[in-house]
Amino acid sequence: MRVVGFAVLLMSVFLGNAFAQVPKGNVFIGYSYMSADVPNTAARQNLNGWEGSLEGKVLPFLSIVADGSGHYGTTQFFTCPLPAGGGCAGAVNGNLYTALFGPRVSASFGRLRPFAHVLTGAADVSGSSSDFSLAS
Repeated sequence: MRVVGFAVLLMSVFLGNAFAQVPKGNVFIGYSYMSADVPNTAARQNLNGWEGSLEGKVLPFLSIVADGSGHYGTTQFFTCPLPAGGGCAGAVNGNLYTALFGPRVSASFGRLRPFAHVLTGAADVSGSSSDFSLAS
């Protein structure tokens, strides 16, 4: 029993040093809220969604990052002029998806690790209503 107790004590002493190492990567998953003024809309547009990011270390100061997101919402668009008998405003269900990739550089200053990255990628926007449908 003494050996087990000593082993636990020894591991707890060195546990802090193990956490002080630079991680091999990072994973982030979270909620995202997007709000914007969009032309031809009744009010400010709000989209709810998710955001995810993966980072893999190449060198202690250099890593590769992949970032993706999805946003969803309904908005009121003004679509005048329409053919006779049509309405001027309509609800549109919209989706926005993004995928970004690129390098990230960082440096450690105690517990602080500032970074800078350059990401490039693509976005896909789609929307539909009872009157029309659009996709990019």
